[in-house]
Amino acid sequence: MKKRNLFQILGLWLSTLGLYGNYWFFLSTREMLVREGRDPDEASTWTLMAPLPIINIRAYWKQSKLFEQTTRGKYPAALMLAIWMLTSPIGVIVSPVGLIITQHELNKIAAREDAGLPHANPGRADRDP
Repeated sequence: MKKRNLFQILGLWLSTLGLYGNYWFFLSTREMLVREGRDPDEASTWTLMAPLPIINIRAYWKQSKLFEQTTRGKYPAALMLAIWMLTSPIGVIVSPVGLIITQHELNKIAAREDAGLPHANPGRADRDP
């Protein structure tokens, strides 16, 4: 996981009128896929689907499921899908809200990994039944 400055990401998102969001979507999705031991090439497909109306629902759902897995259930996929879809300007640009939430959590994971600590999360998946 790469730690990224949230203000810089938001600034790039604003200065490119949201286009940077698609590039970030690709990078972050690819990093999560690699971390979870999955094929990183899936990120390309999901990124190409993200700006296409109706089809983008599937891309955001796949990324939301991956994010749920990466955060060990802290953010349910249905919640993240709602955030991606309801806060996306004109429905085809990656949401700055989803971007900031996702990157904030990925930064926490990156900080733990940099410190040599195991990925721990108080999310649902870490709780004993």
